[in-house]
Amino acid sequence: MELTTFAIAMAAGQLTPGPDMLLILKNTLNRGFRNGLATITGICVGIVVHVTLVLTGTAALLITFPALLRTVQVLGAVYLLWIASKLLRHVRTTAKSRSPTTSQPSSLSQGFREGLVTNLTNVKVVILFTSLLAPLAADPQGQSWLFGLTIIIEAALIWPLFAWFMLRPRVRTTFYRWQGAFNALFAILLIAFAIRLLAP
Repeated sequence: MELTTFAIAMAAGQLTPGPDMLLILKNTLNRGFRNGLATITGICVGIVVHVTLVLTGTAALLITFPALLRTVQVLGAVYLLWIASKLLRHVRTTAKSRSPTTSQPSSLSQGFREGLVTNLTNVKVVILFTSLLAPLAADPQGQSWLFGLTIIIEAALIWPLFAWFMLRPRVRTTFYRWQGAFNALFAILLIAFAIRLLAP
């Protein structure tokens, strides 16, 4: 597979709506750019782990043993439901105060943890990376690691730009005006992703 074609395809895949994108959007708009970057850092670390597991052959265990894959799916779904429940509590708090609320800077570690766990338990990432990178793992020229590094670099570049764009004045003003509605929508989408993970 040509590296340029691969890079373009993965860049498009990075911007496909999913738990990672939704989490970055939620944390950036609610907690600010620094928390968005913390969340992105957690996701990027998760991608590094995924790429390493695939290229060392470890990730193949998840594909070989369906029960193990199912366990990761369930853990991911439970974690997404937990984030959604916290978000719904935030919606109720905002509704009672009738004013926009933001988290404190101490939530940076929470943003990192949410990004890391959400990415690590995203089974679709495991399957996608395995299907794309595993066939290249035996390449004596080491091109598989170049492809894996491409995924990591793209995530580290694309996601901060996405978070920055989401904080443009017009976008931010619209969000704060309808913060409760947007957060309720985020929670519903997280629950939907969780249900998809739990579906047989």
